[in-house]
Amino acid sequence: MTNIEPNILEQLNEHCSCVTLDRELLIGLLANQLGDDAEEMLESPAWQQYFSSTSVFVPKRDLDKMQAIVRAIEEASMLCGYREQVMSWAPSTAQSDSKAAGVFIGYDFHLSEHGPQLIEINTNAGGAFLNAVLSRGQHKCCSETVNTEWVDDFDEGVIDQFESEWLKKKW
Repeated sequence: MTNIEPNILEQLNEHCSCVTLDRELLIGLLANQLGDDAEEMLESPAWQQYFSSTSVFVPKRDLDKMQAIVRAIEEASMLCGYREQVMSWAPSTAQSDSKAAGVFIGYDFHLSEHGPQLIEINTNAGGAFLNAVLSRGQHKCCSETVNTEWVDDFDEGVIDQFESEWLKKKW
């Protein structure tokens, strides 16, 4: 996240064409996480589509709007009327309340001239792990104020989140 003025971010997006991704470092990081499957997977060109060599700078107003959308969705999903409606058509396997928040609920947005647009809500953790590896494989360019410190505690945070939700579940 960043606190850079929106017009400066727009200028960075338009004019900052430096390469921020250290692909060699990224390959090493991916190989480390993939273990025995690394060579086969990294030989495929398909994985490269997930990582851009340049950064995109997101204005704070867009980040704030995305967070407001996520909060609204999460609050609405807890309303009794909403839950009753969803459970009326949900399969029997979904009828019990697990008490778990879901650890990896992902909200995917596209940025547009009208602000961020929610395109998908998903439950796969892949994007979070790819973002962590991507952040570790970058060097700062064009702006020293971009904060990637979150990635330092990512792995431990994931484990803590899973443990926390596991302990909340009533078996």
